[in-house]
Amino acid sequence: MADLFTQNDIADLFANKFIIMLGDSNMRAMYKDLVYLFKHGRMTPASCFRGRHDNPFCGDKLIQVTKPSQGRGYYEVRQFEDSQCSMMIRYQFITSVYGTLVQQLCTELETGEVPIPQVVIINSCMWDLTRWGPYQEENYKRNIIKLFSRLRKILPDDTLVLWTTTPPVSSEHVKGGVLIKQLDFIQHSMRFMFMEANSFVQQVCVAFDYDLLDLHYWMRFQLNRRTIDGLHWEPHAMRYITNLLLTHISLAFENPLPNKFTNRSLDKTKMKATEALRGWKIDINLSKETMEDIFEIPLNERNSVIEISNPTCK
Repeated sequence: MADLFTQNDIADLFANKFIIMLGDSNMRAMYKDLVYLFKHGRMTPASCFRGRHDNPFCGDKLIQVTKPSQGRGYYEVRQFEDSQCSMMIRYQFITSVYGTLVQQLCTELETGEVPIPQVVIINSCMWDLTRWGPYQEENYKRNIIKLFSRLRKILPDDTLVLWTTTPPVSSEHVKGGVLIKQLDFIQHSMRFMFMEANSFVQQVCVAFDYDLLDLHYWMRFQLNRRTIDGLHWEPHAMRYITNLLLTHISLAFENPLPNKFTNRSLDKTKMKATEALRGWKIDINLSKETMEDIFEIPLNERNSVIEISNPTCK
């Protein structure tokens, strides 16, 4: 459950912070809703989420973009800055969790070409599992571990790395750039593929001591606000996602919430955040091979949430 955030709340939370957002069109919608809320303080019009994305949005800078017809080779990089509160938000469209563009960004972080962020928000799943050939599940799992391992080397301990799970997709009618006509046969199994991927990433996040926001869980109760394409979300649902995101980040940084909304579910969320910050232990349920891949990289000793010497394996 989420609190309610305004322009001033975002300015206070993101003051002197650099935020990187990596993901597909749903992550782009999160970026746009966040920027629009900060700039205008009201609900983002549905038209802002649709149509062409090769123009600046709310005063941001479109750094790179390709033609939409380039499929899985499409990329888009845009950046919003506000000098008054020294805030910068960078969004990058990706079709692979550890593809060429993500590796390039990691290199730019290592060389200092891109500054070290205080927050990294990531989701990549739909394109990974549907557009890079058959039997991509194992490659996807390996690539997530490669990305997390590299981020562990690059980023300092106080950078918040937050993975957002893939929200539920329609089981009846899915259309959009990610699902081409030749892949119509998988649309009825996509939701199960994404649920399995979400479960795996949740375990890997525990192993690396990275945060996870379970959008799949929360958006199950908002299916009536999914758009007609079966993949994206209407403005009110996107604002709910934005508030979930801001609530999670506030709790992770131990910042006070706006307290504009309260109920038992939000109180439970606060309690879980407190337990996590105190080093609450969670078992890992991954295969032995996956655990060996992960533990080649030293875990964060500051706030590790697992016992390395006695993991729970399948």
